[in-house]
Amino acid sequence: MSVIDEYDARRYLDRAVDIFDDAIRMDKHCHQAIHNLGIAYWKLGFNNEAVKHLTSAQEYAPEEPHYNYHLGVALYDAGDNEESVKYLSKSQKARPKSIDDNYFLGKALLGMGNAYRANRHFVIAYKAACKNLAENIERVADIRKANFKAVRMIRAAAPNN
Repeated sequence: MSVIDEYDARRYLDRAVDIFDDAIRMDKHCHQAIHNLGIAYWKLGFNNEAVKHLTSAQEYAPEEPHYNYHLGVALYDAGDNEESVKYLSKSQKARPKSIDDNYFLGKALLGMGNAYRANRHFVIAYKAACKNLAENIERVADIRKANFKAVRMIRAAAPNN
């Protein structure tokens, strides 16, 4: 991405923050605007603000997979693997073959040292991504890299080593 593209993306996200703030001022219970504001903050790198707004949106619609997914990813990015797993598990339960749900759930589990469960989710994500390889080639590479780390952890923990 060029410097100009980054600048344009940042301007777009800053404008999105203003728009969603205005929508929330008009209706403080508009959980869609609260959710989208959280995503904009997350994309801007403001994890604390993102988690605050995504948590608020999730409280309005606790079973909404997208709300649980985005909150889980923001928590993962903030380094809170345990809370991340809680929300990503809810999202993944609603969308069991989702590439993203399984990939980030695997990453959070791996961050907690649970390589066995992480491996299971990486395999699901990998299989789903391979169904449309041309569209998911970069994701497949990321999933494989994360899964190799899980497999190394599993092997290191094996009693025969």
